[in-house]
Amino acid sequence: MTLTTAATSPTRQPDLEYAVTLPRAARNVGIARAVLRHALSDWDLDDLADAAMLVASELVTNAVQHTTGASITVTVIRRDQDTVRVAVDDSSLTRPVPRKPTAADTCWRGLLLVEALAVRWGTDRTAVGKRVWAELNRGAG
Repeated sequence: MTLTTAATSPTRQPDLEYAVTLPRAARNVGIARAVLRHALSDWDLDDLADAAMLVASELVTNAVQHTTGASITVTVIRRDQDTVRVAVDDSSLTRPVPRKPTAADTCWRGLLLVEALAVRWGTDRTAVGKRVWAELNRGAG
């Protein structure tokens, strides 16, 4: 596991960032949440923790279940005083698509949960796959 912190934006007040690269395994959802919890605590954004933990769990679980690469990277970026971006990079080029589960379905609700909790979310292509991200804001909701 590699944990990094960095200032990432020289043209404005720097974003604060935590990133961890983990083996693509379900057991690492808890490690991703721990990194996120640490970052939120450092930034005095503990009030976002519940929503952020759910979002991170869904994004990591999707990457574990729907990709084949050996590792994923989880990144938490403080965008401004009240906003964090939670992102998961994986090696797949396939973009996630929210589905409309039926009452009988026991899955397919993760991205609907992300949509409900995040002020915005999306997918960006990377050099080796994609980054799925969601932004949470303490003033939203």
